[in-house]
Amino acid sequence: MRRLLLLALCALIATPALGQTSRPSFSIDNASAAEDSGKLCFNVRKHGRLNSEPSTVQFYQIQGTAQPGLDYVDSSLVLAFTAAQTSQQACVELANDAAPEATESLTGKLVALQNARLYDGTAVGTITDSDVIPPPPPPTQTCPDGSVIL
Repeated sequence: MRRLLLLALCALIATPALGQTSRPSFSIDNASAAEDSGKLCFNVRKHGRLNSEPSTVQFYQIQGTAQPGLDYVDSSLVLAFTAAQTSQQACVELANDAAPEATESLTGKLVALQNARLYDGTAVGTITDSDVIPPPPPPTQTCPDGSVIL
């Protein structure tokens, strides 16, 4: 009997009151881009009940192997979702350099601001290098008379 009463009480607490809507939840997808593409864009999605109120989430980056100022422009932005809107992109400006380097990454993060909650607020952004490593020079051979053969 106590167990049934406890379950009923939990269900009552978890159920929104008449006229109330639950806040939508948000997630962010992993992203990848070539360094020379100019930007790395994460898809931010709104899930759950579409209500009549707008929602806002903040997007920012956390440094990984990619360095702010060298590989991307460190920034933060607020994404405002209308009541019916289900997705937007949060883009990071990439810095294209001429130095060949390994694939790098950063973390994209969401923070719930207004009428929002997070379902999955963390994603990995991968930046692939687009610079070509120059081929090594051809081998040379020196002859006994001092001449060089290429």
